[in-house]
Amino acid sequence: MRKFFLLVVSCCVFYSGSFAGEPGPGNKTFSLRSDSIGLFDVSPVPNKARIHLINYSIAAIYPASMVWLYTQWYKDYPQSSFHFFNDNGEWNQMDKFAHMWDAYSVSKPIMKLFYWSGMSKKKSALYGTGIAYLFQTTVEVFDGFSSEWGFSPGDAIANTLGAGTILS
Repeated sequence: MRKFFLLVVSCCVFYSGSFAGEPGPGNKTFSLRSDSIGLFDVSPVPNKARIHLINYSIAAIYPASMVWLYTQWYKDYPQSSFHFFNDNGEWNQMDKFAHMWDAYSVSKPIMKLFYWSGMSKKKSALYGTGIAYLFQTTVEVFDGFSSEWGFSPGDAIANTLGAGTILS
């Protein structure tokens, strides 16, 4: 993990000039900033470089995180064919709260990233909600193939409520 962190930091430092709009090798127009705003300011118009950075990051993080989750949580448990399981009466509803909180905790920062890229608040919220729902639904599908659990419709509803909270 330390090596991965150092790699990410090194890449950020190496490319920071290019991200800031400074000329770099073969990178004279790529900029995460608009001409009049700083890197951490919200772009007043959609910034394609920022949008691409977010999309590519999510495209890399999603499969990596799902592989990691599967190897850490599901791999050593017995698998079965896909099935449903109603766990609404278990865990004193703390499981449902956790599903709502997790979905919200994923959707909100993603929404803020898309807003930072210059997208409208509504579109940013839709993207944040959709991506968070994708992450949470994948976990439910993993549960559905586990013989000790199952796809829980109650969990799916909690995921929907948590991710959709930012739409209001």
